Amino acid sequence: MRLREIVNLVKNSQQLTDLGEKPPKGMLLYGVPGTGKTLLAKAFAHEAQLPFLACSGNDLLDEEFIKKLFARAREYAPALIFIDEIDAVPKRGSGGAYADALVNRLLVEIDGFTSGQNDLFIIAATNRKENIDGAILRSGRIDLHFEVPQLDKGARRWFIEQMLKKPIFDNAIDVNMLVALTAGLSGADLQMVSRESIIYALRESLECISEKVLIDQVNTLKYGQALVLEDNEIRMKATAYHEAGHAVVSKLMLPERKIEQITVVARSNFLGMVSYDSEQQHDYHYDFLFGLTCVALAGRVAQKKQFGQKGLDSGASGDLKQAMQYAWLAIGQWGMDEHLENINVEQLQSLSKQAYFKEEVEASVKAWMKRATEKTEALVEAHWSALEQVALSVLENEVLDEAELLEIMQQNGA
Repeated sequence: MRLREIVNLVKNSQQLTDLGEKPPKGMLLYGVPGTGKTLLAKAFAHEAQLPFLACSGNDLLDEEFIKKLFARAREYAPALIFIDEIDAVPKRGSGGAYADALVNRLLVEIDGFTSGQNDLFIIAATNRKENIDGAILRSGRIDLHFEVPQLDKGARRWFIEQMLKKPIFDNAIDVNMLVALTAGLSGADLQMVSRESIIYALRESLECISEKVLIDQVNTLKYGQALVLEDNEIRMKATAYHEAGHAVVSKLMLPERKIEQITVVARSNFLGMVSYDSEQQHDYHYDFLFGLTCVALAGRVAQKKQFGQKGLDSGASGDLKQAMQYAWLAIGQWGMDEHLENINVEQLQSLSKQAYFKEEVEASVKAWMKRATEKTEALVEAHWSALEQVALSVLENEVLDEAELLEIMQQNGA
């Protein structure tokens, strides 16, 4: 049963009563921390048009508080009681007579009302469902259980749309872009993005919060604070050409792979980056792995073309490691090499404790890397004007999204 259906049941409980059925008394939202269970409960109350009375599981450690909470809720009925971290209430038998008394009092209060008479509905939330006394979750009590997982695109869209209803946010903000950029963030994370954006606006005396401010706050949460580095034109240009190389070759070799952003804003672990949609699924076939290898090499290849051999730096160390990893996966684990076809070299070596095919693997990896380097160099050479314009644009704007990248590439024949 979906949450919206339950909202309708709670709003129209008399319909069930007329049919001889008792409306539901309560619902449990459970899952990992930070997935927005509290916000979901508030949204439920708003949709059901019910007063919202909130407390924590720790509040329920006082038997008198339990009595007063339900008494007050009945005064406002129809109403919704939200109990966060209900697992703080100890199971019966775990804390002697004290624990038993607390649980029994809570059960009495839950059993002491029927939705048809007092119109009370309970939403409880927990990160540890297994720690809740089973009697509380028994049929006829809090018996509707919903896992709240990490936010998918639809859930993030809802949170973002709620956030953007605040009048301080610019009406021109691209919701689709923010949904893509916030992959992996929880409801609590999105609340923090909203709060930090508003604090920034107050600090800078901004009349409204722009898309750029929001993107920066998302990136700060995901990747760390932007670093204030000594102004170095050569370093900035090298980073711009490096990241432009990754981005352009990525769209040429793997056009289906969605890019979130290209940025030259330095943060704790990088001077610049190209980030991808982490929720997108891929088949790791030969061409895809070869394409990933080329993309990993493209930053260094572009940097070398613009600045020469002496313009190379240590910034590509992670890229080279990644490229070698793709080559090893294809050849050493997934049997994609024509000379070592259908042999999982890693498994063979693990079972035998011997370095089988050592020379063959080294030769195949070297050949793979050579082909990837030559392919990448050819692409960079053929599409240099587009790559250069991407580099100049990201230097000027600090951040580009995929639509802006594709527009520049199309304008320059890529």
